[in-house]
Amino acid sequence: MPQRTLATYWSLQFATGALMFFHTSYVLFLMSQGLDLFQVNLVNTAFMVTVLVMEIPTGLFADAFGRKKSIVFSLAVSGCAFIVYSQGQSFLHFALAEVLAGIGMALSSGATDAWVFDALKTKQFRGRTDTIFSRGAFAKSLGIILGGLVGSYLSKLDLSLPFLLSGLSFLVLAAISSRLIVETPDGNKKPMAFRQLVRRHALDGVKQELRKPKVAALIFLGMSFSFATMAPNMFWQPYFTQAGLNPEDLGWLFGGMFIITMLGNISVEWFGRNNRAALVSSYALIGCSLLAFWWLPQFLIPAIAFYYLHEFGRGLFRPVSLSMLNLYSASEHRATLLSFDSAAGGLGAVAGLIVSGWLAKNHGIELSWGASGFTMIILLGVGTLLWRRRKTV
Repeated sequence: MPQRTLATYWSLQFATGALMFFHTSYVLFLMSQGLDLFQVNLVNTAFMVTVLVMEIPTGLFADAFGRKKSIVFSLAVSGCAFIVYSQGQSFLHFALAEVLAGIGMALSSGATDAWVFDALKTKQFRGRTDTIFSRGAFAKSLGIILGGLVGSYLSKLDLSLPFLLSGLSFLVLAAISSRLIVETPDGNKKPMAFRQLVRRHALDGVKQELRKPKVAALIFLGMSFSFATMAPNMFWQPYFTQAGLNPEDLGWLFGGMFIITMLGNISVEWFGRNNRAALVSSYALIGCSLLAFWWLPQFLIPAIAFYYLHEFGRGLFRPVSLSMLNLYSASEHRATLLSFDSAAGGLGAVAGLIVSGWLAKNHGIELSWGASGFTMIILLGVGTLLWRRRKTV
C-alpha cells in the first residue's frame, strides 16, 4: 500500500534528523579536543570533498544494486562515523570520521528519494510527488529541531555524548530500515561488471539525461542555488551578533529559521501542480530578500524578517527541485542523476564559500549577501533560457 511506503519515508526522514544530536555542540566538541577554528574548517572540508568524490559512485551503487541496500549501508556507515567521532582526540582522527560521514551521506543522497518515487510509481500512486518530498523535508526539519534540543542537554554532561548516542541510534535505525524498506522491482537487479556499470549509468545515463532541457536547467539551478546561498548560510551568526543579539538570542533565531524553512517545505501545496511557478518564486524570494540587506545593515527587526523570508524560499526550493528531477528522469538513471545533482550542488557550494568569503572579508557581510541575491536573480534568467531550449540528440 502507498500508505506504508509514505509512512516509512517520512519516518526515516524524521529519524535521520532527530537522531543527530550534535548540531548544537559540533564545533565546541572539536575545540575542546584542541582544534582551532581553521582546523575545524579543514575537518569539515574533508567531509565535503568526500561527498563530492563519492556522489556518483554511490549513485551507481544504488541504481545497480538497489536503493534499499544503499539506504541501509548509509545509515550503518554514518553510525560508525559518529561513534569514531565520539572517540576522537586529534585532527586526523576527526578527519577520518568526516570521510566516513561523507560516504554515509553520499550513499543516501539520491537513493532515498529515488526509492520512494519508484515505490509509489510501482503502486500506481496518482498523487503529487512534490507534496511527498515537501512533507519529507518538513519531517526532517522537525527532527533536526528536536534533536538539537535533546543534544544541547546531552552536551552538558559530556560533549562527546551526543556523537556516541547518535552513532548507536543510527546503527539501530539501519537494522530497523532493513526490515521496513521494501525494495522496488528496479532495485532487484543482478550486479554488472564495473566498466559496464560506469559506462551505462555514469557516462551514458547522465549524459542522456542532461540532453533533456528541463533536467539540465534543474541541475544548473540547483548548483546556482548552492553557490548563492553559502553567504547567508555561513555569516548569519556574526551578522546578527554585530546587530546586537547575544548567544541565547541566536539559539531562538536558529529555531525560528527551521520553523520558517518547514513552512517553505509545505508551501509547495499552495502552487497546485505548477512546479515551475514554485521554483521561480523560490529564487525570487531568496534573491530579493538578500538584496534588501544592502539597505538594512542597521535595522535588526527588518533584517530578521528578510532573513526569514530568504529561509522560506530555501525551504520551498528543494522539494520542488527533487520532484521535478524525479519526474523528468528515467527510472534506471534516477539515483545516479540525483547524486550528480547533489555533486553539482557541492561544487556550487565550494565556489560560493570561496567567493562569499572573499567578499565578506574585504567588503562586508552585507555586500556578500546582496551580491548573492543579485546572483540568484541573474542565474534564474540563465536557467529559464536552458529550460526553453530544444532537446539535443
